Amino acid sequence: MSQLPSQRERRRYILARFEPEGVSPDPREVYAAVAEACTSLWGDAAASEILPSVMAWEGQAIIRCRRGTEDRLATALATITRVGEARVAMRTVTTSGTLHSIRSRPYPKPEALWEKKLVIGGRVFLARAYAGQKVDLIEKGIKGQELLFFADEDGEVR
Repeated sequence: MSQLPSQRERRRYILARFEPEGVSPDPREVYAAVAEACTSLWGDAAASEILPSVMAWEGQAIIRCRRGTEDRLATALATITRVGEARVAMRTVTTSGTLHSIRSRPYPKPEALWEKKLVIGGRVFLARAYAGQKVDLIEKGIKGQELLFFADEDGEVR
């Protein structure tokens, strides 16, 4: 039985992208990571109030929540560091009241300032620099990722 439009529960949709670029985890693993982030950050009662749900999968995640809880869901998304076996971060791009408005507007990915191939310790990496002094090192053909820290010859981390 459907309800009248004025009696329906209102929803909000959050478009989130994955960093590093090119990572595309399984939607079930994304849902599990989002639910775990909401529960660990806000508790069971608030997580059931947020009611997160992965709605669409187009290289980015569209996550549905109840109206008024989108700020808590966006905060929980920022705490995600791993989805399944992949080390990723989820960044909120925009929030909307309808799926149509999220899908109809283009949301450009951040442009890399430069891209180079690097060899570090006999391993080949693709280095991408972004605005804000961020550099991603991506090793092609590996299952997992590891953090790399750059240091001067005297051992100081840059």
